[in-house]
Amino acid sequence: MGKASSSKKVARAARAGSTHKGPERRALGFPLAVAVTVLLGSTLVLYARADDSAAVEPKIGTHWHAAYGIYNCDRWEAPVADNGQDPHGIHTHDQDSTADGGIMHVHPFDSTAAGSNATLGVFFDTLGVKYSNDKIEFPSGVVLENGTKCGDKDGVLQVVRFDADNEAATPDVYTKDFGKIRFRKDREAFTIALVPEGTTVPRPTSIPALDTLSDIEPGSSGATGGSGATGGSGATGGSGATGSSGVSGASGTSGAVTTTTGS
Repeated sequence: MGKASSSKKVARAARAGSTHKGPERRALGFPLAVAVTVLLGSTLVLYARADDSAAVEPKIGTHWHAAYGIYNCDRWEAPVADNGQDPHGIHTHDQDSTADGGIMHVHPFDSTAAGSNATLGVFFDTLGVKYSNDKIEFPSGVVLENGTKCGDKDGVLQVVRFDADNEAATPDVYTKDFGKIRFRKDREAFTIALVPEGTTVPRPTSIPALDTLSDIEPGSSGATGGSGATGGSGATGGSGATGSSGVSGASGTSGAVTTTTGS
């Protein structure tokens, strides 16, 4: 009887142990399913953001230009020099020789610089500009930092976006997340500034240079004017005592020539 009783106890214990495994497995299964769902959702979001390079401008192959300037309290600083690096297609050709602004070239080579990824941060990273919400440090040694004195007033770090072709348009002012500022269209203008609060930030003085650029996309040059029509021959004078002279043909119209300047 003792052995039988012990065997029954062991069997009951085994059955009791097995009844607890089901809920435990279910308890582990639910958070696992949630984790998989979250991971899948995050992956889809990241893929969608990366894939918008084919649908959102600037697309791969688009070629835009933007004017920019660095304004330090009350003066323009020289633009960032071209360092020969252009891994993604947002860069400059400036040689850091003048203090009247510069030009940004936006022609994405890959999805990391296209669509919503075409940002000021890509431009900064390409040229070695260090930036945060409180400070922007250029390779030339120029530093714009929140709180630095402009005269007797504290300077406020900001980036102002202008429409290069419409001076009446209200500019956008950014005081943080500078690396996330997107390029939205061709012929924008940006002033990276440190000025006292309430100061009107000037438009970049390099805006006129947008009308004289030569690195335009193939096929964007102006159409060649057509050849002028050849004048018709004059009619032969009729016979008579003295034949009247034929009417001279009208001269052809010269073909017009249109030249489009690179934007």
